[in-house]
Amino acid sequence: MRILNNLFEKLHNRVPKKSVQTVSGYYTHVSYLYSIVRTVLFMFLTLFLAIAVITNAKADTHENIIYLFKDFNLLVTSDGKDSDVMDYISDTNMNFAEYKSGLCVVGNNNITIFTSSGRKTLHETINYSAPRIEVSTKYLLAYDLGGTEFSLYNSTACLDFETLDYPISGAYISDSGIYAIITKNAEYQGVVNIYDNRSNLIAKYEKNKYISDVAIDSRGEKIAVVAFTQNEGTFDSELTIYNIGSTDTLSVIEKNSLVLQCSINKDEYINVVFNNMFCSYDKSGQLKNKYEYSNNELIYASTNNIGTVLQMQDENSENLIIMFDTKGKIVYNNKINYEIKNIYFNEDYLFISKDKIIEIHNIKSEIVKTVEVDYDFDTILIRSNTEFILCNRSRAINFNCKY
Repeated sequence: MRILNNLFEKLHNRVPKKSVQTVSGYYTHVSYLYSIVRTVLFMFLTLFLAIAVITNAKADTHENIIYLFKDFNLLVTSDGKDSDVMDYISDTNMNFAEYKSGLCVVGNNNITIFTSSGRKTLHETINYSAPRIEVSTKYLLAYDLGGTEFSLYNSTACLDFETLDYPISGAYISDSGIYAIITKNAEYQGVVNIYDNRSNLIAKYEKNKYISDVAIDSRGEKIAVVAFTQNEGTFDSELTIYNIGSTDTLSVIEKNSLVLQCSINKDEYINVVFNNMFCSYDKSGQLKNKYEYSNNELIYASTNNIGTVLQMQDENSENLIIMFDTKGKIVYNNKINYEIKNIYFNEDYLFISKDKIIEIHNIKSEIVKTVEVDYDFDTILIRSNTEFILCNRSRAINFNCKY
């Protein structure tokens, strides 16, 4: 307090005295108060920065600071190479993902990252037999499905590279930066390694079952693990929910079902796709919604933090498309009488591709718009309801449609 009193006294003494000319007392008082507020705020800012630097000292490495300024530079500068066309090296096996509104392409021998404006920010050589990508808002996880290698990237550099002793059968990364790698070891058929955003191993879960999929909530607090065993010609499946960093677990067993995929969404519901049904559980493992396929055959399924889409075929080989919201309630249910190439979705629309046509289905109004594309594409990445990235084996384009 003595320091502040001395400071206020000095500031008071610096207030200009009335000269021969008349000085407004109101404006003098405002100027005096502004000087005090400005000085106090500057002191608080200095104190905040000092605390932030001390508490994050371990993370303030030279490499991280370089990455920070590289990422910032990508947002505020331009090198004159912005383009709606992104060229990359074609590989036998390729995987695409939207990353920070831009594009990441991983192939057998190369990984390439572009910004939203088409500028290349990273290109590295890799050696993956079956390349796969998982992305979050900050990081990108690339791995070799069936191989033993995985890498963690940001927009400009590889942050970590590791080789495991046993093959990788899946992976997931959450917006918190915490990520999971599915593998096995000599004792257990299924193992999930959990890493933090600095690639430190923070947890390991082992099962004598085959693990189909994992999902982590956006805060990095819970992980859902789905696994199955074979039992006399049938399958028994298990959903296990772990609190990361704790021994607390709960499990749900589903008999005569083969579990395929799972997701955790913003409502803390765990949605699970089986070979014969779709189930939605709350965070305590209570079944909230269930949809059985009956005589329909599951062709395609995708579940993530905004919903779930199933493509099935009935006895007449007609396509049935069903979409569920985050709580497992049906929001779209319709038959499609043509051959479907791919299905994509966001919270508002379903995007169904066939040949060079994209059908855009409004989930609420069920209005369907058709967009013709004069471009050969294999994959659609959705930026918004009207902005896509269309990818083929050697090139991608930013595509903006109006409908």
